[in-house]
Amino acid sequence: MSTWLVFAPQRSDDPALENSAWVAEQTMARLAHRPALSLFASHATRAALSAALSPPSALEGIAFFGHGGVDRLFDANRSPTDPSGPAALDAANVALCTGRWIYAFACNSGQQLAALAVQHGVTIYVGYRRPLDVGWSVPPPAERELVELVSCATAALLEGERSEPALRARVDAAASRFVEALEQIEGADELPGWMWLHKLAQDLVDGLVVAT
Repeated sequence: MSTWLVFAPQRSDDPALENSAWVAEQTMARLAHRPALSLFASHATRAALSAALSPPSALEGIAFFGHGGVDRLFDANRSPTDPSGPAALDAANVALCTGRWIYAFACNSGQQLAALAVQHGVTIYVGYRRPLDVGWSVPPPAERELVELVSCATAALLEGERSEPALRARVDAAASRFVEALEQIEGADELPGWMWLHKLAQDLVDGLVVAT
């Protein structure tokens, strides 16, 4: 039985979501020993999230991969030109996640939504206080190490890790391994998205927010 949910919106008019969906898919593949319930593409809506989290749901946590705002995570109905479009998760429904963990591979939600979620009973919220750049192609160079980096926080949460220092140390170590592997590739600095991958690794460390 699935004990966690992967939520990854996609739209044909939003190329950035292709990368976040790739991260979601790779996270699920790496953690295949812990099968997840998944809501992908147009199925990743506020209504579907509500249905998945409502009783008698036994889901222990939610991993989100997509666009975020300071106080919300967006769903598949949000147009890329609408910065305040339909939210999958915000102040009005975050209480659905009471007693659960949340990981958000998304921009900015660590600024306000993380603390708000914890106030409503979320056990731990791991997200980011800054934008996450996705100006890189998939599959990326140093793919194995990047998959380890982008999935390590989710893996730790599934293992029961709730210590902020331990989570930060895990992400920092994975980022260092990825950057080292990236720089060992001959001509890596000429590869598409090389600069953005370096920046992503740094942002996943420096922008990390762990709210409990």
